[in-house]
Amino acid sequence: MKTQLIARADYRRVPWKNGLGFTEEIYREPADLSLPFWWRISIATVAQNGEFSLFDGYERIISVLDGAGMCLRIDNVDSSPILPFQAFQFSGSVQTSCTLLQDEIHDFNVIFDEKRVSVDMKWHHTSSFIDVIIQPHETVFVLCADGEAECIFAEKTYRISHWDGLLVSAVTKQEVFRITAHSPCHIGIVVVKHL
Repeated sequence: MKTQLIARADYRRVPWKNGLGFTEEIYREPADLSLPFWWRISIATVAQNGEFSLFDGYERIISVLDGAGMCLRIDNVDSSPILPFQAFQFSGSVQTSCTLLQDEIHDFNVIFDEKRVSVDMKWHHTSSFIDVIIQPHETVFVLCADGEAECIFAEKTYRISHWDGLLVSAVTKQEVFRITAHSPCHIGIVVVKHL
């Protein structure tokens, strides 16, 4: 079992594939930048309406972290408004553009190769606690979108606040860890299962 606290200050700034903006990359597997990733999590700033990068062969789950929200136009079909802390899945293989509802937003992205992994992404709003069950061969990433929280795992405590994350991997048996909020928090939980 491995745990890794990933602070916002440690995110890696990378340009979008289409050159129209920048992403703060949080984690990717494999980590070797010369290899195609199996899955990746990141936060992007969307300052204006425009095209998204294509990720052929990948699925995407996107969530608005702050700002009013956005609508996506996917393969010439308009989505309903995507409001903060709603996880919205779509194909990275098709032409996609966004229209902001008001001003700029930050969004949280999970991009994954569904031939290699399955991904479940959920948001929780809590001022108490959440118990997370992790199964063997799963990887769990926890993002604190606002407020402050503690993750207690294997008798160790990890403090996370605005856009900090905790990665739990290499689990060999079912484990449970608790996330305790010290103020009302939006907590994102990404569960990655290798196929």
